[in-house]
Amino acid sequence: DVIQTNTYGANEAKLRMYGLENQVTKINRAAVKLAKASVTDKNAILGTIGGMKHIGAVTTTDMEREFMLLEQAGALLEEQVDGLLLETFYDEFELLHAVKVLRKQTNIPIVAQLALHEAGTTQNGNDVNEILKQFI
Repeated sequence: DVIQTNTYGANEAKLRMYGLENQVTKINRAAVKLAKASVTDKNAILGTIGGMKHIGAVTTTDMEREFMLLEQAGALLEEQVDGLLLETFYDEFELLHAVKVLRKQTNIPIVAQLALHEAGTTQNGNDVNEILKQFI
């Protein structure tokens, strides 16, 4: 069985909306500890990371997103999650970049989920089959 951490929105940009932007590491590490305390050794823990490109009225730069991604993933990896779950990314290029950045940091499994606009088409209007080829 697999359990995921409750860290989908636990990045600097999303936590800033609540005045918690300086608590990214603490929140992510605590979430992994909570997940581990809730399962047996037979369960795998996936550290969950959500997309960051458009958060409310705020648009972040590539560099800002990469920093936030590494900050959040670093905390999850420090607590030794069994894999990373990149959940509900709406921008295929952000997701592809996140996978590439994280693959340089770790060899654990990475599950990458892309939310589609409609069957076979990404939010940016691209053919999903063409995008998937870039993940190989």
